[in-house]
Amino acid sequence: MIAWLCRLLFWWKRPAALAPQPVASLTRLERIILTDGVARTLFEDYAEHRRSARGHEEIGWVLLGLRQGDEAIALAALPAGTSRDAGAAHVQFDAEAQGLASRIVRQRDKRLQILGVVHTHPGDLREPSDGDLHGDSRWVGALRGGEGVFAIGTADAHSNEAAGAHVQRLGDLCFCWYALGVGERRYRTLPVQVTLGPDLAQRIRTVWAVIESNTKALEYLCRLFAKVEFDILNDDPDNLLAVKISLAESGQQIRLLLSTAEARYYWERDGEVIAIDPREEDLVRAVFLILAELAKEDAQITETPTFVES
Repeated sequence: MIAWLCRLLFWWKRPAALAPQPVASLTRLERIILTDGVARTLFEDYAEHRRSARGHEEIGWVLLGLRQGDEAIALAALPAGTSRDAGAAHVQFDAEAQGLASRIVRQRDKRLQILGVVHTHPGDLREPSDGDLHGDSRWVGALRGGEGVFAIGTADAHSNEAAGAHVQRLGDLCFCWYALGVGERRYRTLPVQVTLGPDLAQRIRTVWAVIESNTKALEYLCRLFAKVEFDILNDDPDNLLAVKISLAESGQQIRLLLSTAEARYYWERDGEVIAIDPREEDLVRAVFLILAELAKEDAQITETPTFVES
């Protein structure tokens, strides 16, 4: 698991992704608080995964949230992705797709940060393995406060068994929560609580296939342009990922509407939105072609670019 987390943390630490953090005194983690939306995501995803063709594999999530005092508050759960590398005894998340998804979620709250990870185990192993410890101890120091939150999911719960403060159960599904700090040689159990609130990553799931198929191109555009904004249009039958690229010229933007089937492009100038067709399948090349055509246009000329749809 260490490889994908290093890639995700590398993305997270890039200057463009950083936001000022309020000065706060962090103490040793004493509890993890989940919104009921995040808790529901974990149990529902796990149950659905077990019913799927890949149900014999491990599955997992990255938790985003806040660190405050002696607690961590989980506000979003990012899925491992359909491109994950997983088997009965391991899971390696799709770090690139999760990085882009994190960028989209954090548009609304720059304070969100990686808290830790949740993954499942086969059988009745409710504790992190030696392999988990070896990997987690190598990157946990990069997290705020030098501690991470971890949970192990299993499907061996019984209705008559006693549950500790660090255990969540729903039917035969069970999540056990732990913390690990820098230099610690073993995980310690972490009491878990649930409070009202959404999973801030829930809307992302409706366009996850779009994110996975366009991750490299969209990350490249985010590095190239100073201001790239994302939105999710769930009112469209296709569930669209909307991308807005602000141009240097005042009042001008390039807009993209992405679905699993197609990409649609628009040029906005002073509130007027014009559909355009660059006649190019590659997303990045399409944007460059649009920019090249716009560069030919004098700011005072009112005629539209040659590839504007009739």
